[in-house]
Order: sequence, then C-alpha cells, then structure tokens
Amino acid sequence: MRTSTKILLLRRAGRHNVNLSGQLSGGALLMGWGLFNLVEGVVDHHLLQLHHAYEPMGLSIRDYAFLLWSAAMAVGGWIVARRELKR
Repeated sequence: MRTSTKILLLRRAGRHNVNLSGQLSGGALLMGWGLFNLVEGVVDHHLLQLHHAYEPMGLSIRDYAFLLWSAAMAVGGWIVARRELKR
C-alpha cells in the first residue's frame, strides 16, 4: 500500500497544479488516521465488542475517549489541510 501510494505521489509530482506541501500532507495523514480510528473504534469496540480500549473494564469511558480523540484528529487534520488548500 505504501509503495503504491509513493508511486502515485511521484507520478503526480511532475504536474504543476499539484500541492505537495508538508502541511497538506500532514493534515491529510492526520485526517486519515482519525477517520480510520473512528470507524475502527465504533465497529470493534461498540458494534462487535471485539476488544476495548482498556480490557479489564469492558466498555468504558476510555472507549468513548478514544472515539472523541479520533474525531478530534480527523477534524484537526481537515482544518490543517483545508487551510493549506485555501492558500
């Protein structure tokens, strides 16, 4: 996956209309991690009950804190990326 992503990025790097700034990349990564963790947290922790953020307690405040932190990461990444795109 990482290799294919790098290949796609390098192919697009030659184009003049592609923004390759660190802030845009960092914001997109942060947003992706946050969205992945949010989906994983809802599915694994709440819907399927596969595991929890802190196992001895079962479903706990830590599971909700994980979802809140994941949402904050996604929103923060979106804000950073959006700000860079407006430049």
